Amino acid sequence: MYCELQIKKFSHQQGFTMLEALLTLFVLTIGVLGVAGLQIQGMRSGGMAMQRTIVLMKSQEIIERMRLNRGVDGQNLALYAAGVAADGSCNSGTVCDSQTQVAHDLFVWQQDLASMLPTLNGAVIAAVPGPVPKSPYAVTVTVNWTANDGSA
Repeated sequence: MYCELQIKKFSHQQGFTMLEALLTLFVLTIGVLGVAGLQIQGMRSGGMAMQRTIVLMKSQEIIERMRLNRGVDGQNLALYAAGVAADGSCNSGTVCDSQTQVAHDLFVWQQDLASMLPTLNGAVIAAVPGPVPKSPYAVTVTVNWTANDGSA
């Protein structure tokens, strides 16, 4: 008995075609661009979160300064709300009266905010006395700035 074995060559399928390679490259490019976009968005969000954290810390700082220099019956709180900021030269080791301390606190606070937030539009402090005399004041600190993406 005689058996003849024939092997046929398939000339139609010999690996990737140019079209398949280009399609793969296109899909890979879209994926890499998507990851890059997510990275940019994450960096932008991180920057905004950092600015909000700075504002929160600086707002807490001015409230603590107000608490330390509250004066008799909270009269100095009204001076903080008036917003008169001048360098009163109340550096460490210098004894200042309470009104000069208010002006110095506001000056230092506004300088710090302006250096940390280059697009600072303004900072407002409102101090409202409580309903009963000698009751605690309600203090509101508002800071306006323009974020990197143009939003206020």
